[in-house]
Amino acid sequence: MILKYRKKDGLVKITNSKTGTPVMEKNYKQGILEGSFKYYWENGNVRVSGKFKNQKRTGRWKNYNKKGEVIFEEKFD
Repeated sequence: MILKYRKKDGLVKITNSKTGTPVMEKNYKQGILEGSFKYYWENGNVRVSGKFKNQKRTGRWKNYNKKGEVIFEEKFD
């Protein structure tokens, strides 16, 4: 999958073109990753969730198994 453009501001949603299920959601502010981020398993459950600030991971990031259960968390400053 290739993203052919970069949105400067707002939410970008990437979906699987064959199934319509979400693949990734991310936010940009002035062309920089800023705000919530989610990456999904093929079944539509969240795989990774967290936030970016100035293109860097910040706060708590959670990783989930395919059933949607948290398997580990990471904390970033």
